Amino acid sequence: MRREDEAKKTADDESSLDNESERSLLNLCAEIIVQEVQRKVRLEKEPNGFHLPDLGYTCHICHGSASGENSWYDKYGIKCMRCQAAVNRKEIPPTVATKKDSYYTTYELNDYFGLFGKTLKELIKRKVIKVRTLKGEKYRPEVNLFLIADNKEFLPPKKLVEGKKGSTVIDGQRYNTWTPWYALKNPLARLKKYKISEYLVITQTEPPAENPQSTE
Repeated sequence: MRREDEAKKTADDESSLDNESERSLLNLCAEIIVQEVQRKVRLEKEPNGFHLPDLGYTCHICHGSASGENSWYDKYGIKCMRCQAAVNRKEIPPTVATKKDSYYTTYELNDYFGLFGKTLKELIKRKVIKVRTLKGEKYRPEVNLFLIADNKEFLPPKKLVEGKKGSTVIDGQRYNTWTPWYALKNPLARLKKYKISEYLVITQTEPPAENPQSTE
């Protein structure tokens, strides 16, 4: 086979794979849309919610598994029964399943502000910051949620700690970059209205060294 023919066959094969991948993705999207419509229709008959019969779902609150009898679906989406029970007891509002910008997790307090460990535990003990706790169960660790509505004087809206996506070109190839919020503006000035500024631990106030991810 000539080199030109080999190149054409390779291009045709790659094009065929791309088309097959696109069809598979479209089919998957169609299945998801149909499934969601079916759930909405069922909710009209069962407005309080219902278990999901299939496997493989994830709780929108704790991110643990939520399938079969350990699942609950209502207008706030999919939840595991531990989180649904906490909602039923009014320990947490159901909106935390859909509004991720309404609270911080323990991980996010550390990631955004450097607040963790003994310092965080002491603030909780002194009731400087209020926490909503989902008690741990077998195979499900304890989850702490820090609602912004509970801590208006302490925690800022998440829009104030948003980082910035960018890109850079290295050796002719474009890469994605990410700059954390505290490298965009003086962090103390940005959070001066919130008490968390008194406990802020930022180890890096300049944009991080490049660790790009190819966009190709």
